[in-house]
Amino acid sequence: MSFQWSWLVVIICLGKMVTPMTKLTDRAWKGFDAFGPKGLFEIHTTNSSIDKKRLVLDGPEIVPYVTRSADNNGVALFVSDKNYSYGFDLPDVITVGLDTQTAFYQPYKFVTGQNIQIITGEHLTPLVIQFLLPLLRTQMTAKFNWGGNGATLSRMKRLRLMLPIDDNGQPDYDFMSDYVRERLSQKRQSYLDYVHDRLAELGTVQSLPAVNSVDWKPFMISELFSKLVGGKGKGLVHLRQVDSGGIEYLGATNRNNGVLCRVALDDVSKPMVQSGNCIGFIKNGDGAAGYAIYKKEPFISTTDVIYGYADWLNPYTGLFFVGSQDLIRPKYDHGYKRNARHLRVDKVMLPAMSNGTPDYKYMEQYVKNKMIQKYNNYLQYLNVR
Repeated sequence: MSFQWSWLVVIICLGKMVTPMTKLTDRAWKGFDAFGPKGLFEIHTTNSSIDKKRLVLDGPEIVPYVTRSADNNGVALFVSDKNYSYGFDLPDVITVGLDTQTAFYQPYKFVTGQNIQIITGEHLTPLVIQFLLPLLRTQMTAKFNWGGNGATLSRMKRLRLMLPIDDNGQPDYDFMSDYVRERLSQKRQSYLDYVHDRLAELGTVQSLPAVNSVDWKPFMISELFSKLVGGKGKGLVHLRQVDSGGIEYLGATNRNNGVLCRVALDDVSKPMVQSGNCIGFIKNGDGAAGYAIYKKEPFISTTDVIYGYADWLNPYTGLFFVGSQDLIRPKYDHGYKRNARHLRVDKVMLPAMSNGTPDYKYMEQYVKNKMIQKYNNYLQYLNVR
């Protein structure tokens, strides 16, 4: 594969050696059949296709079970390797969820649910796959949708992809690999910089009594917070969603720390903005009732969440409180809904000092210790890789 780095030079910039990043415009692009007789890759039905109720759950749960879900790389759960008896697929392939138009890279041997297709090919290295995935998803989203026009196997075989080409007019897989490798390296360095900055802020691990050896006491939520207020949002119909920028819009979900989407910060939304550094108590929602979140930044929220403010709150005490508060979540269901009245009589177990007040210093340092340990674990993992 001829890949000329004729433009590659080393630049002296601010005393550092800087290598220009590969750009998508560094190559000409051309359309190719993704599959079919003249296609670049092969697509076929999964070798397993196990209905969830037939899964064997006996034994260590170490095998990815891939479904049409758009979450967690398509992995719904991990199951026993005894499920290999149904069949399995090998790693370094792309899984496609029919109807849902999902596409993910699978780095490990796996089994799947129904309606999963497998994309294979001699050029599908992990780096090339990462380059192809957004192109594949864009085409699938543009051409297919749930229902009568879903991503069936026959329709997938007619799909075309625009790809960068080499001097011979063929897909330039070396370029794709180099492009992804550079971006991964850039992301890795950004993450390393972030982790080192966070560790500098957190300081060092401090010696603390074990969490199960300190005194704990129930505290009324109404006595812990100086103010409990509901969300001010009037619904998304009044707001303009944005992909980036703007402000977070919160609601009744225990995912993404309560964030439903982002909305523009304009004359319509500004009166709905609420200040951060608070605990959000989710009143209702599909599976979210009774959960709590800590919000550091200003936000806009639906009325499905009640927010508590207190002078003892910070990102560390807030996270500790959320973990303790979520232990009372099971009491809330369709028969007993969370509301302002129920919330005010709720009690939360917290570490207590000898005078009977919450030990906020212990909570703060406990969370800091856990964060420091986690960040150091991440650094160790990255250094090994």
